[in-house]
Amino acid sequence: MPYILNTSKVLWILFLALLATPAKAEQVQIATDVTPNSLNPNFHLTSSQVGKSFILEIDEADLPIDRSETFVESEFNTSVVVLKIVHLAPANNSNLFHSGNLTATPENQNLEPQHLPFPAQLSQANSQTQPIEELSPQQPSPPDRAPEDISPRTQPIEEPSQQQPTMPVEPNTPSEPERVNTQIDYLDEFDNFGLRSRFFEQTTRFPLRNNNQISLKTGFNLFDEIGIEAVTNYPIQVGWQGAVGPLTLQVAGGVDLFDRLLTEPNFNTRLDAPLSPNFTLSAVVDQGPYKYGAKSLANQISAWRYGLDLAWNIDRNTDFSSSFRWGNYNDGNYEEESSTRLERRFGQFFLAGNLFLQDYKFDVEEQNGYFSPAAYLFYTGELGWEGEIIKALSCRLAAHLGQERFNGDFTLAAGYEASCTAKLSSRIELDLGYFSSTLYFPEEIDETEESFTSQLRISF
Repeated sequence: MPYILNTSKVLWILFLALLATPAKAEQVQIATDVTPNSLNPNFHLTSSQVGKSFILEIDEADLPIDRSETFVESEFNTSVVVLKIVHLAPANNSNLFHSGNLTATPENQNLEPQHLPFPAQLSQANSQTQPIEELSPQQPSPPDRAPEDISPRTQPIEEPSQQQPTMPVEPNTPSEPERVNTQIDYLDEFDNFGLRSRFFEQTTRFPLRNNNQISLKTGFNLFDEIGIEAVTNYPIQVGWQGAVGPLTLQVAGGVDLFDRLLTEPNFNTRLDAPLSPNFTLSAVVDQGPYKYGAKSLANQISAWRYGLDLAWNIDRNTDFSSSFRWGNYNDGNYEEESSTRLERRFGQFFLAGNLFLQDYKFDVEEQNGYFSPAAYLFYTGELGWEGEIIKALSCRLAAHLGQERFNGDFTLAAGYEASCTAKLSSRIELDLGYFSSTLYFPEEIDETEESFTSQLRISF
């Protein structure tokens, strides 16, 4: 445990110290007539506001731009007429955050995973409850930016949000009315030892005044495990999201109904603080049943988990995200988890490094049914490509290679993933994904875990 504590402290101190690094590009606020689908390297989208207003980083070589300029297909993948341009202070100017009527749009989308850090497309990464839905109704972010492929046999930690701080928009900025937004998520994750979890959940968000919103989440989840009677879960949760000064607060609560178990409450909250235009720090609290698998649910394991997330856009091609969690379980166990991802893009290609640390006070996997190692470590290097195949269809391909350390032994790990997003119409988008990761044991059966994911987003 001291090893994990020291490593985590060093990571946090190092990157918080670098927070003051100024951005090299000028911040320009632009109101447009449509939502851009993609940007060329000269126009880097750093944040979005509900409506059609965006903050861009513009290279000095591309300045000046004026109100009448039209960005053509090469920049936005669609014709965009600029309605308004406001030149802002440099990116390290904290005065950019003065509006309280903002809605954050983080890119991580959450579901209830069983134990595998499957891709960030749908996995909520070690959150025990039906979490707050965090996608903006006007600009649903493709859920593929959070740390992923963390460890192919542990309950993954909650992945840091990759949201960029939301920038203020002047009251007279033209924007289109907010719409009711529905999101349907499906996740099927399983391994070659008979452990399987399936999640089918729907979340509907209703806009309120001042860019606030409420959400209603329902679902049907099924947990299978060899030697354990299957458990069916029906989550119900109501949430609220709104601005508190420059901060964004999300609160949600509800109940988890089961076919053969007692009903349990769930609760979670998240507070996002944009400390600079390219750096957001978040505080998270979760409470609810621990949905690792059928056995952990049958033993009625629940937990309170607290933590911090950070998302740092170092520059237009480099992102850093990190997360730390403390967990207190109702069986007397205690955990510390840390996850870190650093990604560098080279055009449509990217390189990334992932590091996952986990430490439990007691190993209770045999008794209570959830992976609870001491001094566990997993790291991978990742190589991938992401781009547009045809108009309205973009895909992402990646492969990872690394090692895990479990009970003092190192094991080779490798895997791959693929995901695509199809824009079916101006109000309908569909994500599909597949992920596979294998641990190669020299004298034992290899352990492979896979997942299929989908997400349908509809705006009314």
